[in-house]
Amino acid sequence: MSFASETGYVPITVNALMAIVRDNVNAQFGTTYTETDFRGTNFYKYFYALIQRLQENEVKTSEIFLKLQEYFRITNEKLARPNTTAPGIFDYFQSKGYFVSVKPPVDADAGKVFICVDVEDDHARGVIEITNYANLVSGTDDSITVGATVFTAQAGAATPGTATFRAATSNAETAASLALQINEHATAGALVFAWAVDAKVYVRALARGTSGNSIALAYTDNDTNVGATVSGATLSGGASAEEDYDDVRLRLCGYVRDCVVAGVVSQGTEIEAITLSNNQSFNFKYNLPNRIPVLLRVTLSLSLNNNFSVGSPDDVKASLVANIAERYKLGMNFEPQRYFSILDAPWAQTVLLEWSDDDGANWHSTVYEAAYDEVFTFELGDITIVES
Repeated sequence: MSFASETGYVPITVNALMAIVRDNVNAQFGTTYTETDFRGTNFYKYFYALIQRLQENEVKTSEIFLKLQEYFRITNEKLARPNTTAPGIFDYFQSKGYFVSVKPPVDADAGKVFICVDVEDDHARGVIEITNYANLVSGTDDSITVGATVFTAQAGAATPGTATFRAATSNAETAASLALQINEHATAGALVFAWAVDAKVYVRALARGTSGNSIALAYTDNDTNVGATVSGATLSGGASAEEDYDDVRLRLCGYVRDCVVAGVVSQGTEIEAITLSNNQSFNFKYNLPNRIPVLLRVTLSLSLNNNFSVGSPDDVKASLVANIAERYKLGMNFEPQRYFSILDAPWAQTVLLEWSDDDGANWHSTVYEAAYDEVFTFELGDITIVES
């Protein structure tokens, strides 16, 4: 095993130790042994055997020192970036092959940790969009069906857990009420999870796989004034997972266990009870991402001073896709200029990247401020190149 002064303790060599012995023999007995003369003497034979044993101890001391040095290095890294902090949780899960996002702490969440894990999603999904909340209650109240539960719109406040929702104030407020009622309802809430983003309610089957594709989804207009739309007659997109999700969930909850300390309670919809070394069982939890389908389009104007080869729409798409794959992650705000700018198309005078979360009805070039558990799923639309 080799050693160097920069890695820690350096053992003294056999030759150096024998030189020390020779010098002391000469001083003690008045001899004048040189290195060559000293070899073969009884002094040499006796002390060489002792020094070999000493050298073994020197090497072991060096090995112990290096192990201590490595232990201090690892411990210092943990102290500087412990697993229990948001950056530490991120690093820990990433080392296991998963990307996560952690909810920023607020006073109301003291003692809680919210972790969202970007697991490959094979849940069936659907979308309900509130297009005109007033039309839902303009005559005979309209209804929205999720599974076997029919949720009826009403102008007044809705009691949590009942098959009603409030259509009032705005499309976004109505969507929020419907999502809450779905989750609070004993039957529907045991079948799906719903969340609202602006005027849309995203519905995800709790069970993974193809079984969720049979969950009914419907809007009933009772007075010809349309107030909502649904993505299809049932949820869709449920697929068979390559790995049994029960195993995945157990593994991920184990990672959550490794990242929380006593007194901190993990939060989420994915739950596993894990028995600790003291034989006590605790629930560890995490959330799956809320995936928001988004359409993208890019408009570029040619520069009058262009000295570069003008890219094609396919070139723009390829560059945009590559940038998103490299830079965009779960829980990140969507900042359009971050994913395609004049630096990606030096032949352009201006670049405008826009996004739409309502199938192109409205377009935005502003920043989307995402929650920790939100992630866009992208579809590329028009790429337009115009003369300046």
